[in-house]
Amino acid sequence: MKKKFLPLFIAMLCLVSLCAFTGCNRGKVTKTEIDEKTCYVFTATADNTETTVADYLKTLKAKGELDFEGYDSEYGLYITSVDGLKEEFSADFASGHYWSLYLDFTESEGVIYAADDNVCEYKGKIYYYANYGFSGIPCLDGHTYILAYVPYGN
Repeated sequence: MKKKFLPLFIAMLCLVSLCAFTGCNRGKVTKTEIDEKTCYVFTATADNTETTVADYLKTLKAKGELDFEGYDSEYGLYITSVDGLKEEFSADFASGHYWSLYLDFTESEGVIYAADDNVCEYKGKIYYYANYGFSGIPCLDGHTYILAYVPYGN
């Protein structure tokens, strides 16, 4: 009788392990360095009710998972600092840094949200620089986003 349950037990253990490892970063914010840029990586989860990345970021902030400052402008959410790292720029915008977004997709439902001419790589996957602001990007279940501190002109 024990021998009959052993394969079932092993199969269930493998399934639990697979789920744990493939979803280990979902819903969590990871701080990292990518191409000499300070970045925060997060993956949207199915249980979010947010429709845009801006909404999701605000939820992460409310939960204490991401500390950022910013304001809502006529163009949507504008982020001025993350974890105390503030945007900086020269008067002519020739130098400095600002907060931007990279996506793991370029298009959704016929809308092109990012181009493939400005990319970064993280853990073997390519991410695309967003053409829209945080409020204009959909928050899609299972997709990963990178909030990056990028230099002007990049």
